[in-house]
Amino acid sequence: FATIEAGAAKIPVLLRDNPEYPDIFSTHYLKGKSVDDYTKQLKDLVSNPKSYKKWSDEADKLAEKYTLKSYTKKLIEYYKQVANG
Repeated sequence: FATIEAGAAKIPVLLRDNPEYPDIFSTHYLKGKSVDDYTKQLKDLVSNPKSYKKWSDEADKLAEKYTLKSYTKKLIEYYKQVANG
């Protein structure tokens, strides 16, 4: 849940390049395979305000997927599908 909490705080999310993550987090995070990848990504975030803003906004989008409002909306859609056969 730390990833979602970071997103809710608009902190850019940097994760390892895991094949399961896109299903969970979509494209709203930065990824790396090595220490060099992480270093490059972090340096870019620190030195490039536009990049930081972009990935901060993406982190916020990631967190939005897991809000109570979003969950309730998905649940209502599911119930409507079940009710309509």
